[in-house]
Amino acid sequence: MKSLSRGLAAVLVMASLTPVVVQGAAPQPQNSSQQQQDDSRIAGQVQAVLADGALNLSELSVKSVQGVVELSGIAATAEDARRAADLARQVPGVRGVKNDLKVA
Repeated sequence: MKSLSRGLAAVLVMASLTPVVVQGAAPQPQNSSQQQQDDSRIAGQVQAVLADGALNLSELSVKSVQGVVELSGIAATAEDARRAADLARQVPGVRGVKNDLKVA
């Protein structure tokens, strides 16, 4: 009888923990409306910062996905490409920079 009580208690404990585990494992939305607005704002601010800088960039494309900025286009020098990434990192909300600028 004691063994049955322990087994039942163990099952009840596990059953009570299951909803917590399932609830905690629920996937979050990949890109909510708010995140899309934030990404649009971030991309615009990075574009403005890079346009104001004394960098020689052409065919510049700036995208932001969940706060990670993706830079692509052509930089006149490796220093311009590096500086563009550095400037992008300084924009509020930027969580990372993927620098795909090519040096001409």
